[in-house]
Amino acid sequence: MTARKHYDPQLIHKYQLGILSKEEYQQIPSSTIRNWKNRRLTRIHGFDKRCAPLTIDYLKKEHNYQKLRKAGTALYFIHKAIIEAVKDRPEVYDNYKLRQQLISIIDHYSDDIPKKKLLTWSGIKPQQFYAWRRRTCQPSLMEICRLRHPSQLTFHEVKTVNSYLKNLLPKLRIKSAVYGKMIRDNKAYMSLKTFYNYSRRLGYANHKLKKKKRSKGIRADRPKQILHMDVTQYKLTYNTKAYIYLIQDNFSRKILNWKISRVCNSTIAKENLQQACENHDLFSVSKKTGHLSQNE
Repeated sequence: MTARKHYDPQLIHKYQLGILSKEEYQQIPSSTIRNWKNRRLTRIHGFDKRCAPLTIDYLKKEHNYQKLRKAGTALYFIHKAIIEAVKDRPEVYDNYKLRQQLISIIDHYSDDIPKKKLLTWSGIKPQQFYAWRRRTCQPSLMEICRLRHPSQLTFHEVKTVNSYLKNLLPKLRIKSAVYGKMIRDNKAYMSLKTFYNYSRRLGYANHKLKKKKRSKGIRADRPKQILHMDVTQYKLTYNTKAYIYLIQDNFSRKILNWKISRVCNSTIAKENLQQACENHDLFSVSKKTGHLSQNE
């Protein structure tokens, strides 16, 4: 036969005032608590309501302090969860991790704080909260609910993308080439933009291709230092051809002289060069400046 437990009259008084804490509720059997509802405290030997620890004002102040402390703690955890969830992606407020954290916080503090207040602090409507409870979202690589955003890649498709990037990206060096290989193998189907988004989420970056160094061409430091001669073939009507002879200055890109002929030979090119030198006085320039002279 088990001995009957006796409880402090203070617990009975706190229960009748409605300020019994959750921890104290858990330690007392429910049948005993129901018995306390109509129990007269005056029949308990040694109980006096005038004692300081048992006055109504003292107990209510203590209870209000505990509620205020728990409310502040709950508000802190709600704020922390939201800040950590949206600091990297402000546009995604309903991601899976944040949803589970808010559900856990609301369930933990709902016995001490009205659930309506907790939902208001979290910015969640009651019907949305209960929908979250009924339909638990599966985690995804994009960190958003699959139930509300079903157009995401499946776990198998994400695994396929990761496998192709891991094996082929070091060889092919370009993501679009890996994407083309995956599509040709009929392993997964998605747009190129979606493939880029998931590859970035998986932590893969394109290998930067080294640009070929272009060789420096012929460059003059001053006008009339270097001349260029060119012959361009131009097709006319009735299947006839014309040849355009040009003399150009390297520094200024100016056309010094030109000729047009129906024939292509070195005599016309020589005449064009000689005429350009005469028109621009290239033969009379002294050797001290480094230009061509007539003797040269």
